[in-house]
Amino acid sequence: IGQIPIYAKEASAGLINQALQIADIYLEAGQNEKAGVFYKKTLELDPKLEEAQRKLEELGKEKKKLT
Repeated sequence: IGQIPIYAKEASAGLINQALQIADIYLEAGQNEKAGVFYKKTLELDPKLEEAQRKLEELGKEKKKLT
């Protein structure tokens, strides 16, 4: 029973990494809105993840340039 939190942390870390990878794939494909959705989801799972914060900020700046 003491190991359940360890498995939960590993599963959570895996989910965070998957969401970040999906966001990166969308970004590389030029699908910025979908990338933004997954960067936000990543930050919901780990609000301190600097990579996702930085990329979401970059997307926001890029969006402002287009308007």
